[in-house]
Amino acid sequence: MKTLVIHPKDKTTDFLTEVYTGIDCTVVRSLTVSKKLLKSLIKESDRVIFLGHGDPNGLFTYGRYIIDSSFVYLLREKTNMVYIWCHADEFMKKYGLKGVGSGMIVSDLEESYMYSSIKCSLDEIIKSNNDFASALKNAIHLPTSEMVAKIKDEYSSDTNMVINFNQQNIYFFE
Repeated sequence: MKTLVIHPKDKTTDFLTEVYTGIDCTVVRSLTVSKKLLKSLIKESDRVIFLGHGDPNGLFTYGRYIIDSSFVYLLREKTNMVYIWCHADEFMKKYGLKGVGSGMIVSDLEESYMYSSIKCSLDEIIKSNNDFASALKNAIHLPTSEMVAKIKDEYSSDTNMVINFNQQNIYFFE
């Protein structure tokens, strides 16, 4: 299976590099990669893993969307996809895309205050980020239909409210 990872460089999402470290894949981290090149890489890939920051309109990097509605015609052809950015689930629902997706994922203190009113420490955020990346890495080899159960099994906590919030925002769309 030919895997493509699109993970724009951003120090606040660097913890996600663990997801693809050690797996056979093509990684795009460039902030200036062209949409034409991305479309070509997506066409030739069996699985695409999107990681980073985003909103219901797509995955973005500084000042621009790197993945947006102009990619939907390609993404609809694929079923073995992983969309991990804030509100990726809304992007997936809007365009009828299949695979694993995330809703709002709290990955820093500011987000914990803005989106979930979670009272937490920086250590709890760091633990959540690292545990999420580890759980996703351990599930990434599975068919997407099995990934969410594996992630939720490994990414859980009795005491970390950030993990509990984020765990509820991981979905499978078929």
